[in-house]
Amino acid sequence: MDRPLARDCRSTVSGGDRASLVRHVANELVRVHPSLAIHSTLAELSPRHIREGGSLVLDDAQVIPLANRFYDTGFLQDRALLRGYEGDTVVTSTPVNRAFETYCREQLNLGSPEWLHCRPTQSKRGLAGTCWKDKDLREKLIQQVQEGKLQYLHPNMGTFPAWALGMLLSRAAGRKIKVIAPHPTLTTAVNNKVWFTRVTNKLLGNAHTPYSRPANSYSGLASLARQLGHRGSRLVIKMPDSAGGAGNLVFGADEFSHQGLGQVQKTLKKMLEPLGWNGHKTLLISCWETDVLSTPSIQAWIPPIADGAPIIEGVFEQMVHDETGIFEGSHPAHLPQHLHRALLQDGLALSELFQMLGYVGRCSFDTIIVGQSAEHARVEFIECNGRWGGTSIPMTLANRLLGGWRRRPYATRELMIPGLDRYRFSDLQRYLKKELYDTRNGRGWLVLYNPGRLKAVSGIDVLCLGKSQVQANERARVVAPELLSKIGRQVRNLPRVRYQEPGIRLQ
Repeated sequence: MDRPLARDCRSTVSGGDRASLVRHVANELVRVHPSLAIHSTLAELSPRHIREGGSLVLDDAQVIPLANRFYDTGFLQDRALLRGYEGDTVVTSTPVNRAFETYCREQLNLGSPEWLHCRPTQSKRGLAGTCWKDKDLREKLIQQVQEGKLQYLHPNMGTFPAWALGMLLSRAAGRKIKVIAPHPTLTTAVNNKVWFTRVTNKLLGNAHTPYSRPANSYSGLASLARQLGHRGSRLVIKMPDSAGGAGNLVFGADEFSHQGLGQVQKTLKKMLEPLGWNGHKTLLISCWETDVLSTPSIQAWIPPIADGAPIIEGVFEQMVHDETGIFEGSHPAHLPQHLHRALLQDGLALSELFQMLGYVGRCSFDTIIVGQSAEHARVEFIECNGRWGGTSIPMTLANRLLGGWRRRPYATRELMIPGLDRYRFSDLQRYLKKELYDTRNGRGWLVLYNPGRLKAVSGIDVLCLGKSQVQANERARVVAPELLSKIGRQVRNLPRVRYQEPGIRLQ
């Protein structure tokens, strides 16, 4: 069972004017949108307390809109193994990789959760739906619930298919399995950039988000693009429910300065074609801040109300592609005290609001620090990630490896290296033996994860330890890519071979 090990701050919003405001906003949101309150049927599956007990752990990024815009993200399912503890059951539909399983168990000392596999699926219900559709797997899971081995379902995101799986397993087993995630309507809301911007403005004030406006038609979008163009040199159009920058469209504000509204509509329509937008979702158009000093992410754990107040586990600097904001990695942030305090206080206020709405589980808030200098900078909230993701999962991995991520500086990076797709995970282990971190003796500095990235995009994810944060960052940014590039170059001119781990059939 995942429990926060490193607590940056417990909630301090329990009294005073801000607490009253949090309660007022929560009540108002439910009054206007009653569906934000959990339905009585699902309430039976929402945990009142989270205690020790086996969890069914799933990680399915493919259910997020535009997740596969650049490549198939099915390999991210393997991240569930990093969240699985002894006594848990991890399910994926990806090819079996015994080398990675052994690496996690022996070299990283992450325990031995049972790793089950189901048939690959293209179903809209994703991995959770496939767990129920696969007869052998379904019967196995029902038995585990009946025997009390599985007491929780812990998906990476509280989607409808995940909650439906919890309901079906509970009914079939005659025993409730609790879901550690916000219910589907609340999950959809908090991950929606338009909704989150409105709620943040209600709770914290308009100055806490970039100047933004919603749009649900090309005519409205064209008009807003012309209006917002006077406020900044660049604009961004965001798909409301995408992740990792995949739904961002950034362009120069002067692009439409000499065009009529009709021509602006045509231009925008052409630009938005790759995002598949046809007016069925409300978009967010914002001023793209150019004087960004930092891109912190606030990592929160929101327990059931009966288990206490939300916890901010830390603030992390995210490495993003400047042009589009696509996520590339993260490391602990080192900010001036006044900015760090502001991030904690505002992050806690939002976390308490979500908790009052019934939110349970992992949550993070992406922000930017905007200004000409740190002394006069302001915090702006960009989006909420109401799920496990690319910063919270390695943070939790660092907690498990080190007993708390603060005990040793680290940095993570998503790498794509030409030539790596010709290797197995076990090959990289052999080549990087001296560099790989080993919990048994404390030697090494490099941790590998997401091995499915090898075949999917010729890459691998790395967590780099260091004696200082500067060294950890340098290893993630320069040393690790150079090491892996050297390995990739060794086979660049060889014929492509479809490798598989010894004795394991690729599905």
